[in-house]
Amino acid sequence: MVPTGTLALDCPNLDDSGQQVITLGSKSWRFTPRCGTNFPGQDIGAVIVYSFHDCLQACAAHNFFTGKDECVAVHFDSMQTRAIPSNYGNCWIKRTGTKAAFNGVNDNCGATLVTP
Repeated sequence: MVPTGTLALDCPNLDDSGQQVITLGSKSWRFTPRCGTNFPGQDIGAVIVYSFHDCLQACAAHNFFTGKDECVAVHFDSMQTRAIPSNYGNCWIKRTGTKAAFNGVNDNCGATLVTP
């Protein structure tokens, strides 16, 4: 069964919250969130998550297990009903975060990896 509904997302407050830190083992990754932002293309993959934090953790876990910081951005859509049936996930981990597309809607959020 496909999850449905809308997940909590603290936008636009995430823009002012500072960096989000994900720690796995002895390594940490810092992300800068931007509400209403996507980084089109260069998807590594899509996953189903239940929070923006989970999406950041998916990116960090990819980097942890590959041993390189290949995932440098994410896009999270809190509207599961819209995202999952047509796009097979609501979190996309990405190889690039340089071409931001701002949509100004607070039901989605992107983040870029801060250079270590």
